Amino acid sequence: MPRHRRTPVVRARCIIERRDGRLLVQWDPKKEAYVFPGGRVEYSESIPLCLVREMKEEAGIIVEPDKLMYIVEVLETDQPFHEILFYFTCNYKGNPRSRSKFVQLEWRRLDEFIEKLWPQSLAEVLAKQSESAKPYYLVIVNGKITFIKSL
Repeated sequence: MPRHRRTPVVRARCIIERRDGRLLVQWDPKKEAYVFPGGRVEYSESIPLCLVREMKEEAGIIVEPDKLMYIVEVLETDQPFHEILFYFTCNYKGNPRSRSKFVQLEWRRLDEFIEKLWPQSLAEVLAKQSESAKPYYLVIVNGKITFIKSL
């Protein structure tokens, strides 16, 4: 009988916007979707420090987490999948570049990737929200928003 993880995976994600309005995104071939760059929070590591570490490793840039925009909890009831993602806007220094064949970073306009953003339910909120809006907490179960609250 297979053993499944019984605790959620915590991830941190950067929302980085260039002066021309393009956002830094990463293609995830497993999900066949775009995600905001970042990664898994390690034991005894804070979420902001995770963003700093992951962006240095994956993109070769220094980031400064700025504003918490979303806390997104994603669950799948037909498989053992439970992630909690923290999305921060981030200021950055340097020129982001893919540092691995597994991490493909791209600058894209929101309209160029929003239909292929994971989780897709976040795209619904992202398209309607201005940067000055309050942060949101979302629970997404089987691809559908089951709870949403501004913080």
